[in-house]
Amino acid sequence: MSILAQVPIPPIPPTPPDFGGVQEVIVRTDPSWLATLPPQMVAMVIISGLIVAGIVLYPLLKAIAMLIAGTTRNAEIDPAEFEEMRRRIAELEQRQSQVRELEDRVDFAERLLAERSRDEIRVERGGGAP
Repeated sequence: MSILAQVPIPPIPPTPPDFGGVQEVIVRTDPSWLATLPPQMVAMVIISGLIVAGIVLYPLLKAIAMLIAGTTRNAEIDPAEFEEMRRRIAELEQRQSQVRELEDRVDFAERLLAERSRDEIRVERGGGAP
């Protein structure tokens, strides 16, 4: 047994209003999205694009120009500051040699301590002095 439900037919949609009997159809042959924008909007998009491109590309173009010109930012170093840097480098090199000498002394002291401890272990085991 099956049950069938009857649903009433939906109403017919209203007819569109008549605007004096004239129907105007606008057909655009240019599929460009710019054609649908007002001229003020097109100008604003172009100008803002140029501004953003300028902000993004300015540092890159400036660096390329500096490379072509052969200049750097730090070309103007004060002679007194340069001599101070040389003095500090010489002082660091001298300290580096002092550190090497201290490393050698520590290595020598470690070897002496290791040798003494070996001798003490031999004596404790009854091996006698070497």
